[in-house]
Amino acid sequence: MLNLFPWFNQNRPDVRVPRTIIDKILEAITLLLLLTMWGIALIFYNKVPDIIPVHFNFAGEADGWGSKIHLFILAGVGTFAIIITGLSSYFPLRMTNLPIKITETNKVQQAILVSRYLRILNILLGILFIVILCSMSESLFSERQGLFAVFPGIIAFLLLLSILIYYLLARRLK
Repeated sequence: MLNLFPWFNQNRPDVRVPRTIIDKILEAITLLLLLTMWGIALIFYNKVPDIIPVHFNFAGEADGWGSKIHLFILAGVGTFAIIITGLSSYFPLRMTNLPIKITETNKVQQAILVSRYLRILNILLGILFIVILCSMSESLFSERQGLFAVFPGIIAFLLLLSILIYYLLARRLK
């Protein structure tokens, strides 16, 4: 959905979407999630063993191990994904590939819709990265083994559901 090379879409209209209070709240939630993600990485780094689980199978069981530096690597990857998606919400028609044709009559509605969707996607990405970080640090919670096993599946389902909802709304506003 994201187009990291917006100069390829020079022929698309550039619509600046004014941020509403809802958009500002969504961005504030994303910022809190981003800070939480880095806080978890910093706090858990000194508390986890030198070798931690870094990959999990579909049952939520660890099947890959690595250094605890992976906490910071994952937080960095999450930050990069959130920044790219967040920037795309400010230039929604130029930085995204949309499922419908943009015309003069629907460009404002579609820009508002995709901009809001990208902000919601950012929140889901932040939650997903936090859950994965907690899963990697789960050895600290010895009495709750498997606690985070179901959450990545739930977040993945919510991501797919948000894509479906966005697609249906975009088609309806066509």
